[in-house]
Amino acid sequence: MLWQLVETKLCTETDGKWAITVPAANTLNASARLCFEEAVPSDPESLMRFAFALERQLMEEVLEGS
Repeated sequence: MLWQLVETKLCTETDGKWAITVPAANTLNASARLCFEEAVPSDPESLMRFAFALERQLMEEVLEGS
């Protein structure tokens, strides 16, 4: 079985469909564990979603207080 980290920058869009290349060297085995543990999305969209997720509670509290 093979695996690949899915990030926007690794995807290509064709005819409204998304595709991603899965390298043959990415075998899902014990050595892949470190890759999963350290995988942190770094594309701008993922970073923005992460920032909003962290601040969601604060934004809801501000909205309720107004």
